[in-house]
Amino acid sequence: MLNQTRWHHQHAWPPEPGSVRQARKFVSGLLRAHGLGRVEVETLMVVSELATNAVVHARTTFSVSVAYANCGLTVTVHDRSDVMPRLADSGPLALGGRGLFIVGQCSSEWGERLDEDRRGKAVWAHIPVTARPHVGDGPAPDYVGPMDPIGRNNVRVSGNPTGRPVVFAHGFGCDQHMWRLVAPHFEDRFKVVLFDHVGAGESDISAYDVGRYSSLDGYAADVNEICQALDLDDVVFVGHSVSAMIGMLAALRDPARYAQLVMVGPSPRYIDDDSYVGGFSREDIDELLESLDSNYLGWSSAMAPVIMGNPDRPELGEELTASFCRTDPDIARRFAAVTFLSDNRADLARVDVPTLVLQCSQDAIAPVEVGQYVHDAIPGSTMVMLDAVGHCPNLSAPAETTSAIAAFVNS
Repeated sequence: MLNQTRWHHQHAWPPEPGSVRQARKFVSGLLRAHGLGRVEVETLMVVSELATNAVVHARTTFSVSVAYANCGLTVTVHDRSDVMPRLADSGPLALGGRGLFIVGQCSSEWGERLDEDRRGKAVWAHIPVTARPHVGDGPAPDYVGPMDPIGRNNVRVSGNPTGRPVVFAHGFGCDQHMWRLVAPHFEDRFKVVLFDHVGAGESDISAYDVGRYSSLDGYAADVNEICQALDLDDVVFVGHSVSAMIGMLAALRDPARYAQLVMVGPSPRYIDDDSYVGGFSREDIDELLESLDSNYLGWSSAMAPVIMGNPDRPELGEELTASFCRTDPDIARRFAAVTFLSDNRADLARVDVPTLVLQCSQDAIAPVEVGQYVHDAIPGSTMVMLDAVGHCPNLSAPAETTSAIAAFVNS
């Protein structure tokens, strides 16, 4: 196939930290102007990493070029250093050295080349541009705008069309794909609903509103709008991590719509408070948010293995890292602050629908004490202690997670 370039744009910046943000803004504007917003997240991830490498390591003026040809984007970052980048073998807690790993996760291929005079180099990555496939049994719903909840949240419906609805909600830094090992087991009897929170997966990023999503109430409102748009009743809501609290708030707002809640690794407050054990001090959370704000991708690479909690299965941490890479970093920073600074302890006692608390035996994000607190605070709730370790049993122990949810729902 001939390499017929349809358009090409290039710009240069000085080696200053603010230049990385300017490069992202430059590329974002190009993609939106050319109607390629659907690959904006992964493209900006690549730009961020390669531009950061140029600023931090090359310390020279650098340029970013974006070319579109043959249904693909090629992003090239050029600097005046002849030191070639390398794919580092970083430890699980290292905040640096994972830039090229992230580039590889967000592109189909990447490479590097020295200038002919050996006084500079170019690092490039290719991002395919294809139409997004519809996943599900029926036709893709019509997307009528950012306030249409079906398109806004990339809602996918599968399973038994006349069955009782089960809505699966993902946690911070994830998307609906994280339920792929659990949700299909409910499709025979239930109508299965999956979606992405705004800013995650294939949601409509343009629908993000700082005011609406400044608290978990905005995300809960999204959930209720999805249920209303699909005309769902007698809903079983399965929420992982922060979505456990989002589902609780949604049920408190519209109690007649929800029949059961399943909370997987819930935490109503992550910060310790007097006798309450949340798992983190305020200083821990402030440091976490500062690290995330200054180096989102580095933070993601370092924290994903810790969150997953299965060091003998590194592929799980790598998958979570890749999921973080698919999340818009600016939205992720704000969502992290909302997640880790929220306090929903007072809301637990108001829950009046049957609730299952699924707690992992070892969880660095939501320790056993937190799960026990949630169970004790919600009247009549059921608690199941999983043998699974880590914060994502839907990935690390899908069979055990599925069995526990099914036993509760079928009861």
